[in-house]
Amino acid sequence: MGKLKIQLTDGTIEVTVPETVVQELDRQIRELWQKYQFPLPHKIPPWEYQHQGEIFLEVFGNLNSWANPMSAKILLTIRTDRLRLIYELPLTQFRQDLQDYSSHG
Repeated sequence: MGKLKIQLTDGTIEVTVPETVVQELDRQIRELWQKYQFPLPHKIPPWEYQHQGEIFLEVFGNLNSWANPMSAKILLTIRTDRLRLIYELPLTQFRQDLQDYSSHG
């Protein structure tokens, strides 16, 4: 397990998650990114990822609301028995945070 550092507008939050969680999130985001690169004749379904362990981590995005992946935002929820954080952040930043974890983990 490693610490995933997520950059927020006014700071950073670190979350301890299994490496497999980061790998799966990165894989799913890469697939979403490719859907933007190759326009589909229909809308992209909303995307959601959940991990339940010592912490609850959920990432949600309705990418149809954004013109391109560079402007898309996701909704991040991190919850424990003592903390609940719900935060909207750019998909590009979250993707970079996942890549930083992978390159430093």
